[in-house]
Amino acid sequence: MGYAVAQNIAQDLHNDASPGEVGLLFYVKLNEPYIMIDVQEIQTPDVLEVKVTEKLSSADFDHLKPVIEKHIAESAHPKMLMVMEQFSGWDSAKTFWKDLKMDASYIGKFDRIAMVGDAKWEEWGTKLISPVLPAKIKFFKPEETQYALRWLKQQD
Repeated sequence: MGYAVAQNIAQDLHNDASPGEVGLLFYVKLNEPYIMIDVQEIQTPDVLEVKVTEKLSSADFDHLKPVIEKHIAESAHPKMLMVMEQFSGWDSAKTFWKDLKMDASYIGKFDRIAMVGDAKWEEWGTKLISPVLPAKIKFFKPEETQYALRWLKQQD
């Protein structure tokens, strides 16, 4: 399946979404399988869910950046639920650096960020960056996703 075909499928899914449900699917072909970044507003318009799997590429961030910028611009209290499923990192050091630069550009723009993952290094990384971010950030295990959503909905 080519990228254009995947784009058409994503557009069809978006068009079929019920009112209040917003979803975008991005497929990017790496050397081997396709990976998916699923971005959607859930439960409340202020919460953006970003689901990442496998390895992230530079193209993933090119697609993700305008979605995040739109969410921040349109939300009174932007929050993010970052779900990492079988996330194995970045495809290169250059992509990792691009991720860090993008993260730095959004410091202070989110009220809360909930990180959901099953790897110890994801939990460790969340705890490491938490004290230096103005946003409240917290790590949850996959079975705690509903708790993460409740935590995101809390007002400060």
